[in-house]
Amino acid sequence: MTDHKTATSVHKRFADTVAGKAREIAGAITGNDELVEEGRLQREGARADESRITQEAREDRERLIDQKNAELEAEFRRLENHAEQERPCR
Repeated sequence: MTDHKTATSVHKRFADTVAGKAREIAGAITGNDELVEEGRLQREGARADESRITQEAREDRERLIDQKNAELEAEFRRLENHAEQERPCR
């Protein structure tokens, strides 16, 4: 996930959380239980998005680590082969 997408997602989750809480408060003040429920669901949705994004970030990090490890192992093998070729024969 790119930094821009992450920042946009953070702002959207924050806006959804605030809007959801505002709906809950407005519903509680006016006695509108449906509005309270809508607000609660909106805030839960924002939390679910956060969990999904956190999981995606973990998966991205793991893929990057695996890629870098593979690159390092390939480079190590290349250097090891080069060193063997440079050794004098006995």
